[in-house]
Amino acid sequence: MGTGWRRFTEGIKQHTPIGSKLTPTSNDRNKHMLDEASDFKHHVESVIQKLKASEASEETLLTAVKAALLAPVPRVYQDVAHSEPESPPGSPAGATGTLAKLEGHTRAHPCGERVTLAGDVDAESLMTTEATARTAMQRDVIEPLEAWIEAYHKMKEQEKEVEAQRLEVDSRRRTVADLTVKEAKEQAAVQRSQDAKHTQRLEDARAMLKHKTEKLDMTVARFNELESTLHANLVALAQDTVHLRTYLSNALRMRGELMLKLAEEINGELASVSTELPGQVLPLQGGAAASPASSRGYPEVAPASPTAVPAAQEYATPPAVPATQGYATQPASPVAQSPAAATIATPGEHFAASGEEFIKPGRLENSQPGTPTAAGESTYVRTNSPLQQETSRLANVNLA
Repeated sequence: MGTGWRRFTEGIKQHTPIGSKLTPTSNDRNKHMLDEASDFKHHVESVIQKLKASEASEETLLTAVKAALLAPVPRVYQDVAHSEPESPPGSPAGATGTLAKLEGHTRAHPCGERVTLAGDVDAESLMTTEATARTAMQRDVIEPLEAWIEAYHKMKEQEKEVEAQRLEVDSRRRTVADLTVKEAKEQAAVQRSQDAKHTQRLEDARAMLKHKTEKLDMTVARFNELESTLHANLVALAQDTVHLRTYLSNALRMRGELMLKLAEEINGELASVSTELPGQVLPLQGGAAASPASSRGYPEVAPASPTAVPAAQEYATPPAVPATQGYATQPASPVAQSPAAATIATPGEHFAASGEEFIKPGRLENSQPGTPTAAGESTYVRTNSPLQQETSRLANVNLA
C-alpha cells in the first residue's frame, strides 16, 4: 500500500470511526496551540492593516496641509480713486472731450503683496519627515509583526506534515495489530496440528509482523521528531507573542512623535497681513474719491483756466446723450453753440484765436499744422475724419 493511499484511507477511518477500536495517536497539544495562535494572528494582521492605513491617511493629510501652507493668504483691499480712462473711440464727448464720470468713482487696491500661509516654513520638508518616519515604522514595527505572521504560516505547514505522519502511524498500527492477530491464529493452528503447512504459515506471519513492526517503529520515530519540533516552535511563537506589545507601543509612540515633529516644523513666526496701502497709493479720505493724479502719488496740475482762451471763442456743449458703457453723460450747457466751435477739444487742448486751430503738444491724428500763436506755439487744425463727422452728428454740431 502506498504511503499516500495509506494516509488517505486512515483519515477516512478516523472521521467515521464505526466499529473501530483504535485510539488515534495524539497531536492535540500542537493543535490547540496552533488554533490559539491562529486566533491571535487575526489581531496582528488587523494591526498591520490599520498601521498601513494610518500611514496612507497621514500622507493624504500632509498633502492637504502642504497645499494649504503654500496657498496665498487673502489680502486686505482698500478703496482708492480711479484714474479717468480715455473715452473709447466713437463715444459721445462732454465739454472736456471725455465721457463724464460718476462722482466718487473708485477701485479696490490690495494692501501689500500676496504671501503664503507657510511664511518661512519649508512645506516640502514635511513630506520628507513623514517619509522618514514611514521607513522607520516599516523597519521597526511592521516587519517584526509580519515576521511573526510568517513564522505562524510556517508552523501551519509543519502541522500538516505532522498530521500526515500521525495518520501513517495509525495506519501502520492497524496493520501491525491485524498481523499480530493473524500471527496468533497461526500459532494456535500449529499447536493443534504440527504439519509443515501451518508451520510455514506461522513463519511467514511472524516475518511479515516483524517487517511491519519495524516500519511502524520508523514512522513513530519520525512522527515524534516532527511533533516535538512543531511543539518547540509553537512554544517559541507563544513566547515571542508577548513582545508584540512592545511593537504596538513603539508604533503609537512613533506616530505621536511624528505628529509633534510636524507640528514643530509648521509652528513658527506667522506671516503678517498688511492693512495699509503701499506708500505710493493713498486711500480715500472721508469716503470721498481722491483725484486720479494724487491717487498715484503724482503732483496735481491745475487745469487750464477758461480765461486763457480768447473771449471770442465759444465752446459748444453737446446735448445730453444716453448713457454709454457705464458712464453718466453731462447735460447740455446753456452756453450758445457756435459754428466756429465745430472742433471739439480734449483735455490739454486749447483753441487758437481763429476758432479752428488748437494747441497741444505733439501732432494729433486727423490734423494738419495751423498758424502759430503770438507766443510761437504750434497749432494744428483738425480734419474732418469719419469719426469726427459721426461724433458731431450725434452732438448736433456742424463741422466748420
